[in-house]
Amino acid sequence: IHPNICKVRDFFSEQNREFLVLEYIPGTSLKTHILTNGPMDASTVILYAHTVTEILNYLHSQSDRR
Repeated sequence: IHPNICKVRDFFSEQNREFLVLEYIPGTSLKTHILTNGPMDASTVILYAHTVTEILNYLHSQSDRR
C-alpha cells in the first residue's frame, strides 16, 4: 500500500447509492488552507503535483485485486 493513499475502511450500498468510508486524516481542507493562507507558491504546487503523479504511477502499476 502506498503511504500517501488513505485506506478504505468500508463500503456499502443504501437506497441505490454507493458509499465509501475512508480513513480519517487530520488537517484542514485545501479550500480552508487557501482561504487562510492565500495561494501556494509555485514550488509547493509542483511538489504536490509530483506526489500526485507518483501515486498515479503506483496505482497504474497495480494489478486488479478484486
